[in-house]
Amino acid sequence: ITIDELEMAGNNWSESNTSYYLHTGAYYWAGSPDEFIDSSSSEFYVNDDGFLNNYVVIYYNGVRGVVSLSSESKLLGSGTYNDVYTVN
Repeated sequence: ITIDELEMAGNNWSESNTSYYLHTGAYYWAGSPDEFIDSSSSEFYVNDDGFLNNYVVIYYNGVRGVVSLSSESKLLGSGTYNDVYTVN
């Protein structure tokens, strides 16, 4: 997931947000690099309190996968456990 997608979903730099749908209560890396310094890179991540931050990639945080759909895609189902979304 990119930093732009995290911000559009409700996450931001200035305050903790634990109520948006991408908050998991765990640290995870975003797919957007922040900067490259010598032989290391700094990456954006979400911490357990819902803050966006950046740090040198040396920790074993998780990642979030993302699938982007066309606006013309049709979703079937209600999104519940017994009636999952399917893309038509």
